[in-house]
Amino acid sequence: IPGDSTKIPSFERMEQIDGYQKYVRFAGVAESITTVANGSAELAAATIDYTSNAYGGVVFDLTHYIKNLGIPSSDFNRIRGKEAQTTSWIDDEIARLTTSVEQTLGTAINGTGAQAVTTMGGWQRIIDDGTTYATYGTLDRSDSANADFRSYTTASVGQITTPAIRLVQDNVSKAGGKPSLAVCGTAVYGYSRMLVEGQTYVVNPGDDVQYGGDSFGYGGLEFLHDSYTTAGVMGLFDPTNWRFVIGPKGFDTKVFLPDQAVWLTSGGQIRWEAFCALLSMAPWQNGKLTGITS
Repeated sequence: IPGDSTKIPSFERMEQIDGYQKYVRFAGVAESITTVANGSAELAAATIDYTSNAYGGVVFDLTHYIKNLGIPSSDFNRIRGKEAQTTSWIDDEIARLTTSVEQTLGTAINGTGAQAVTTMGGWQRIIDDGTTYATYGTLDRSDSANADFRSYTTASVGQITTPAIRLVQDNVSKAGGKPSLAVCGTAVYGYSRMLVEGQTYVVNPGDDVQYGGDSFGYGGLEFLHDSYTTAGVMGLFDPTNWRFVIGPKGFDTKVFLPDQAVWLTSGGQIRWEAFCALLSMAPWQNGKLTGITS
């Protein structure tokens, strides 16, 4: 059958699971480790401790996406019997579907939706200090008892500066993260590039010296231009604690030509289906700047 899942884009750090829910367990409060004197104090200290909030657990439903593209018999009959033309047409339809999937997932991943069966969770909600988006799954970050689960966020930034970026970067590092990606939309990407261009240097490789490029780095951060990112926002990511979780079928693509789709009398079908979610295993090890205007 023409068409297969390899034509749909894959993601780095994709995790395929057997079911349709993902359980994430967060480490909670640290234990209090004490000292003890020699002798009778050692016996007196021989007690067993229990910490009820040692972990925080969150269950996420994977988002269910589905698309059924109809193939009218009249369209298929025009190319029936021409194997190369038929295959090319199906490939074109798969490519068009792939672009649609990229646009849909790109918009959702960069959004502010809460993860659910009908909504893909966006990183702008996941990375938050509990002020704008209090909950991550069932974890309430506005509760002072859950302060350790909050991301570091700077709001109303205005003009972007290197100290503003460094402040978020340093606080993410303080929380145990290793931020290496700065994700931003077109305007913020341009502001940031102009900000650091004056601080760059060039190692002369010979007679041909080139300035600029498709991407740039500063202070251990690789700046990534993502056109789906909301205007005025920059996310600082530790990529190691992110997963794109996908259900047991993966990105399931099937093609049923009109003579194969027995339940349709006048057409065929290209079907794409997926259960997926973008999740961070440690949202507090990421940061965000909002309200960037120049």
